[in-house]
Amino acid sequence: MIKKLTAVFTAALITFCMAFPAFAEANKNWQNGEIPDVREQPRAVDYTDTFSDAELKKLNSKLDTLSEKWRTDIVCLLDYDLGSYDTATEYADDYYDYNGFAENGILFAVFTESRDWAISTKGDAIDTFENYENDIVDYLTDDLSDDDFYSAFIAYADRCDSLLKSADSAVNGDGYLPDKDNDDHYDYNDGNDFNFDPAGTTKSKLDGKTILIAVAISVVIGIASGFIGTGIMRSKLKSVKYQSGAADYVVPNSFKMHASKDIYLYSTVTKTERPTDNNTHSGGSGGGFGGTHISSSGSMHGGGSGKF
Repeated sequence: MIKKLTAVFTAALITFCMAFPAFAEANKNWQNGEIPDVREQPRAVDYTDTFSDAELKKLNSKLDTLSEKWRTDIVCLLDYDLGSYDTATEYADDYYDYNGFAENGILFAVFTESRDWAISTKGDAIDTFENYENDIVDYLTDDLSDDDFYSAFIAYADRCDSLLKSADSAVNGDGYLPDKDNDDHYDYNDGNDFNFDPAGTTKSKLDGKTILIAVAISVVIGIASGFIGTGIMRSKLKSVKYQSGAADYVVPNSFKMHASKDIYLYSTVTKTERPTDNNTHSGGSGGGFGGTHISSSGSMHGGGSGKF
């Protein structure tokens, strides 16, 4: 009887221990202001209990795979409000630094009650995402407005993957880095886009010798065509003879200048305001980005914040 009770108790204890992590609340020990040596939080954290265990597990699995693939931490978190922080950017920077995330990474933070969002980048990710942060937020606007935060975070992960893929292709010289400001037709999710060549399959197959021969032939043909054309036109000008001056075309004593003077009419002055160097992030309704800033840990971050 005792053995049976012991077996039942042991089984119940094992079951409880296995289930306990699913119900454990993500801690906020990172607010102690100390930078740990290793990462202390999963890459996706929900302080609001909005996500189911299955959704949070799937989201973390996706972020872990992409982070390891690109050697760049891709992080997101969901919280109610800013707590003791004055701005969403300060919250996001500290969360990234004091949880021991990698030196290169991007964090997307969303706050359900205050309706704030923030993106914080660090290390190489500052340059990688510098021109595309607004694009990331614009891509998620509908889901955020509908409070569909899970879909927003999944889309955020996919967007980061696409942008890192484009940046990697551009650095290695075998692809195209999209310019969001000048290329309105680029679709980051479409690998068949006419400007995107991640595998470098559209490189010219012409070698250097063939190109030089083609250039030489083109030059010879161009020179020959020019001589033939000008020769034909010159042969038709039989009534025209070369003149060393213009005396034969002027009627003698037909032009007399009695006086001359300069008359000042007007002047135009144009003033252009000298641009100021503002090296801090911008924010506000709708959100904005610009430059870099220093977090409370002394680390440099990029990004910005706004409302949704």
